[in-house]
Order: sequence, then structure tokens, then C-alpha cells
Amino acid sequence: MELRPAGRWQPDLTVKRSSPRTTHSQRVLNRMEVWEHLTPEQKQTARGIYTQMQNLPPERRAMVRTAIRDLRAMPPEQRHRVIESDRFKSTFSPQERDLLNGPARRTTRQSKRPAPAPLRMEP
Repeated sequence: MELRPAGRWQPDLTVKRSSPRTTHSQRVLNRMEVWEHLTPEQKQTARGIYTQMQNLPPERRAMVRTAIRDLRAMPPEQRHRVIESDRFKSTFSPQERDLLNGPARRTTRQSKRPAPAPLRMEP
């Protein structure tokens, strides 16, 4: 499947990604804790998503990763509107949108941050 280099994804830079007090080792421990509580089916899905992400070109992988992070920080209604928007559909290929639809809906780690401002993309 061919990936389209559509418009450049521009994350909302006003969203804090993590607390400055959260160390790398603490984030790793948090991920390990989440992984430990996943069902075998959820682990298999996560492995499949990881494999698909690794098959993307590095620039596209970074865009998808940023979009997943931004989408997960949104309330479900806003996330749905963004995913269904024409701009979103023109930015990401069908394969990338499939990747974004799954992880963005998962709520294994609930965000306590306020919803970010609308996502911005450069033309």
C-alpha cells in the first residue's frame, strides 16, 4: 500500500506531554504496569500495531505517533470529529487512519490533562 505524503501534521504544542518530574524510568515502569494488566488479546493487538508502525517511513511514523498522543488527550466526541474531518482524512492514508483509530480510542491510561486546543496542520 502506498503512503501519501499529504499535508504536514502539526501537533498542538501547548499540550504538556509529561510532567517534568516524571523520570524516564518512571515512565517505563508505568508502561510495564499497564502491559502487565492487558489481556492476551490486547497484547496481540498492541504487537500488531507496533509492527505496522515499524513498517511506516520514519517521518510518517512520527506524525502518526504525535496524532495518537493528541487524539488520546481529547474527549471522545472531539476525537471522533477530528478523525472524521476531511483534513484528517487528507493528511493520513487509510493504513495510517486504521492505526490512529485503534490506539486513540484505547483508554488504558486516562489523561488528567485538559483537552488540547484544536489540532493545527500546515497547508
